[in-house]
Amino acid sequence: MKKQKQLTLFLEQAGVLSGTAIQQAEAKKAYRRAYMIEWKKTAKRKREVRIMLSEEEYAQIRKQAQYAGFKPTTYLRELALAADSGLVPRKDELLAILQKVRMARVREDSTALIEIETLLLQYLKA
Repeated sequence: MKKQKQLTLFLEQAGVLSGTAIQQAEAKKAYRRAYMIEWKKTAKRKREVRIMLSEEEYAQIRKQAQYAGFKPTTYLRELALAADSGLVPRKDELLAILQKVRMARVREDSTALIEIETLLLQYLKA
């Protein structure tokens, strides 16, 4: 049922549908108060954050979100929460890279590969 129909039904039940404009205004205020109280009881999330992005920034975020399999808003929420908890995004990919670097180091003992391995280990520990 649409809000307008619910409001009309509320005014009819209150007996002010054919009343004065002042009575109707008071009844509408009471309806809005009751509606908001009921809405707050059923609302899942309590806080909201809004940001403004340029078209280019949004395109970058949308691209990364699609890559990660999320919608842009979900991606930003997960990213913010992960940053706070210390989780590493795409950790499995970094571990695969680290494994390849270790295998290459076994084959040829290069100082560059040791340095790369050290950097990746530091990244994973951070």
